[in-house]
Amino acid sequence: MEALLERIAPDSSLLQHLTRTDVAAATLSLAVLFSYLIRRRRGARRVKTTSLKGPQSYNFIVGLFPTLVRSENPGAIVEGWVGEFGRVFAVPTGFGRKNVTVADVKAANHFLARDTGVYRQTAFARVFMENLFGNGILVAEDEDHRRQRKALTPAFSIAAIRGYLSVFYDSAYKIKSAWETLLDNGEPTIEVQSWMNHASLDDIGIAGFGYDFGALDGKNPDVVKIFHAFERPETSGWVSRILFLLGPVLPVLQRLPAKHNRMMRGIKTSMAVVADRLLMQGGERGKAAESRDKSIMGLLIKAETASEGLTMSNEEVLAQMVGLFTAFMRNYESHPIICNDRTHSCSLATKRPQASTDDVIPLSNPITTLDGVVTSQITIAKGTVVNCPVAYLNQAEEVWGPDAKEFKPERWLGDSENGEDGLPESARMIQGYHHLFTFSDGPRLCLGRNFAVANFKATLSVLIRNFAFELPDGVDTKIGRHRGILPRPKLEGEEGPNVRLVVKRLE
Repeated sequence: MEALLERIAPDSSLLQHLTRTDVAAATLSLAVLFSYLIRRRRGARRVKTTSLKGPQSYNFIVGLFPTLVRSENPGAIVEGWVGEFGRVFAVPTGFGRKNVTVADVKAANHFLARDTGVYRQTAFARVFMENLFGNGILVAEDEDHRRQRKALTPAFSIAAIRGYLSVFYDSAYKIKSAWETLLDNGEPTIEVQSWMNHASLDDIGIAGFGYDFGALDGKNPDVVKIFHAFERPETSGWVSRILFLLGPVLPVLQRLPAKHNRMMRGIKTSMAVVADRLLMQGGERGKAAESRDKSIMGLLIKAETASEGLTMSNEEVLAQMVGLFTAFMRNYESHPIICNDRTHSCSLATKRPQASTDDVIPLSNPITTLDGVVTSQITIAKGTVVNCPVAYLNQAEEVWGPDAKEFKPERWLGDSENGEDGLPESARMIQGYHHLFTFSDGPRLCLGRNFAVANFKATLSVLIRNFAFELPDGVDTKIGRHRGILPRPKLEGEEGPNVRLVVKRLE
């Protein structure tokens, strides 16, 4: 390969005369050629994806991909398209490609149940996550995914979660004590999101890895600094922006040394250093594994040192830890104490795997295709990217009723005498956690869902018993979305991901 490159470019000085425009033009040309070859190859196949209605794009190069990426509320965009084109439609994503969106519960159940098998992550998503997390469970497919998931499952069992509760309550009471001090000192409002982030980090550190980051005690751990250093592709310069927008067509662009790609790999490296330090701390690994066999740390060490069975390489172990840090930092960042329909929508806006083989997806209700054919199922050709709009389905009126967007926890309580909830039958069709897609479903059902929910409930139960919360401007307070390594709510006008609330002590 090196010899071939030398023959192609014998004079390296030519590279010194290339401008950014030259690089962009060359990249675009490669993307066009690649897309053309892929389309010709797919066009020769016998099985074709069902021809579907959908929105039009006037940008041949990137389609509607930027519209969805930059949107403050992707669920609202999908809702508009569902109203116009039905629950199943095609979305142009550039160079003549179209993704299929299934905003249909029956189709979503079918689709998610076949994740990691019939449907796999796109090359773009895989490279993007490898850059940020490494080759852990978030990237793995098929047998690798099953092996890694099975090795980690005991750390997130109900019995294991019970053992973590004391840690969660300790953090909650630390917050309570600190807030009481702030109120005694005359602080009118408290920025609650940073406290939730710190609690989440301390909880995963102590419960999972036997290490106290001390975030609630005022320390500024390296992990927090690393997260704050993240910049989204659209804010990292025009080269990074172009490479990101062309990523779905030419995933290899995510491996180029552009600013954003370098930054993501730098974050992964920095997080891996922290993870490795935690693995090494506490002395001999074998003793640590014996004393904490069912903890996250104990299971990772056991998997790394095992000679057979549920083994993991050092790279996989570090990738699991980087992924876990990110996932549990997300728990509270996506769920402020006071939330409305825009901020508690979901932690995963959409899933976009790619069909690894031909498939037929059943639908809840018949649709009319672009060709005028009425059908109760659609054909998905191998290589087609399928979107499952989780944010939309979690708030769809045709699923949850006319009050779908209202924050209404009592809908899950219903009639306590006969044990039935108050959910409509259409919502009960959702097979995910509590009939929601928030934690996904199927083989990629969130492994840490019980940890996350118990963590959140423990903290919330302490705080709402001791404090009352109000938005600064009441119901008129405008809530926006902060873009970072994780999407987070923010109050409009605040710098950064701040959710400042009026907090009052309950007497």
